[in-house]
Amino acid sequence: AEELSAAQEVAAKISGLTVDLTLEVGQGGKAFGAITNQNIHDALTAQGVEGDRRAIELEKPIKSEGEHEVVIKVHPQVEATLKVVVKENA
Repeated sequence: AEELSAAQEVAAKISGLTVDLTLEVGQGGKAFGAITNQNIHDALTAQGVEGDRRAIELEKPIKSEGEHEVVIKVHPQVEATLKVVVKENA
């Protein structure tokens, strides 16, 4: 029960966060790479949220700018939704 309660606290913290990441873009708006779960994990760690990067459920790397919602499985019974804002850097 304590583990579940702690997971719910972490999920609440994650759900209240927004992570801003930059995507390198060349001429014509073509992305040079992508935002991966490792990038998201690093950004969360920088904001003081520790966790396993494999818990970040990213179907495929993000290759477009804008707002994206990413599900993070904090505990088998607890999920959090993180808002990831991707900006292009030409």
